[in-house]
Amino acid sequence: MQRLPVSADMNCQEIWRADIDLVHRNRRAVDPQDQSDAFLQISSIAALLAARRLVNIGTVIAMIAS
Repeated sequence: MQRLPVSADMNCQEIWRADIDLVHRNRRAVDPQDQSDAFLQISSIAALLAARRLVNIGTVIAMIAS
């Protein structure tokens, strides 16, 4: 998978990565609201990338579906 540059503050990227890692590592132990929040974060990031035409719609769908 090709990594695309994201123009976000590195601190924000680390926070997002930590949130996403928490959901994936503890899928059964995480509150459903936390999972919903992580899904919204991923969806928002994917939508921003698509709007900036950094990724195509297929990649966005794959990001949201994973």
